[in-house]
Amino acid sequence: MLRVLSGLPELETDIRFHDPVTHALLRRLDAGDRATRTAVEYDGKQHVQRQEQWESDIARREEFEDEEWRIVTLVSKDIYNTPGETVKRLERVLRKRGMMFGPLKDEWRLHFRDRS
Repeated sequence: MLRVLSGLPELETDIRFHDPVTHALLRRLDAGDRATRTAVEYDGKQHVQRQEQWESDIARREEFEDEEWRIVTLVSKDIYNTPGETVKRLERVLRKRGMMFGPLKDEWRLHFRDRS
């Protein structure tokens, strides 16, 4: 919602990558743009509280890096404490990766309180 209300481009959600032979699900991303290989992931507390999840996330991100994906990882504070900084951060990364979009909007401020 923060991305859309700020005027950032809509991203494909729940991007899935399958094995070309078996069609088994190999990995997925929360949201992203396949053309620019840019993704936005949200990591809740379970991503660091559970050792197995944390280790799996690290390995998965390294696999995406090997394929030249840029993953922006957001956590709760990015959305609920510093949404303005998060919008600027996403804008910088998305533009740098070649995504084209117009000027940003302030509509997000109606729903998100910036505490920075």
